[in-house]
Amino acid sequence: MNTLDLILHPVRLRIVHAMSGGRTRTTSELCTSLPDVPRTTLYRHVGLLAEAGVLEVVGEQRFTAPSNAATGCAASGR
Repeated sequence: MNTLDLILHPVRLRIVHAMSGGRTRTTSELCTSLPDVPRTTLYRHVGLLAEAGVLEVVGEQRFTAPSNAATGCAASGR
């Protein structure tokens, strides 16, 4: 998929816009900014943008809760 097609997806475009200006944000912050986007969908699209080099993951933390696991990562707009 070329970069233009990747970015023009409505959810990915909103993620890129939320990350614009060189801000570093966590996926939790993105979820708060985009409350209508399911968390799993947001993670999938952030992953695609990171693989394509549109976003850069600057750190990861994995938290294990007693009944389930939650993953958080910080990303930076390029």
